Amino acid sequence: MKSPYQHFGPITIAAGQSLPWAVMGNYFEILSNNSATNVRIRISGDTEYELPTGLGIKLPETLTYTDLEFRNTTLVDMIITFASSNGEFSDNRLVISGSINTNDIGLNKALGNSSTFAPAQVTVPATAGGIVIKAVNANRQRITITNSGAATVYLGKDNTVTAATGHALLAGMAITLNCTSAIYGIVAAGTNLVTYLEE
Repeated sequence: MKSPYQHFGPITIAAGQSLPWAVMGNYFEILSNNSATNVRIRISGDTEYELPTGLGIKLPETLTYTDLEFRNTTLVDMIITFASSNGEFSDNRLVISGSINTNDIGLNKALGNSSTFAPAQVTVPATAGGIVIKAVNANRQRITITNSGAATVYLGKDNTVTAATGHALLAGMAITLNCTSAIYGIVAAGTNLVTYLEE
């Protein structure tokens, strides 16, 4: 813990009773409580708070408390420990183990160890059956398609896609699909450019 801090306890608060405690600081935290009921705390005679174990209260840097009053609202004795300091303190007893994979996401995976980055572009027509934006790829994990043009592009899984049946990809928008199937596109009129990145 950062200094200066003071550790107090174990302290017994009798059933249904309050216990005043003279201590100065601007941050305190309940470190342990043997009761399932939270202790109630009054700071320098001001508002009373219900404070669970592990939670602290920090006053603004310019304020300091001079005493705390702990209140036990249960019918049995409560045993607590708490810490007080001038400034925050940290308790390093929490240990989290495991791993976080940051190499298998988005652009990092698409680039891999390669020094090149090659998204591709396709001009999508309004002709019946549309066009294959990207063919079937059994190794594909995902593909991101961006509508780089001004018209809406309609996406589908085969050459039966139409402006009425396809998924609308509005101008300037992108969609990421987790699929290995072919992806077709069509526009209602004219042509429109899409850009894709396959992973």
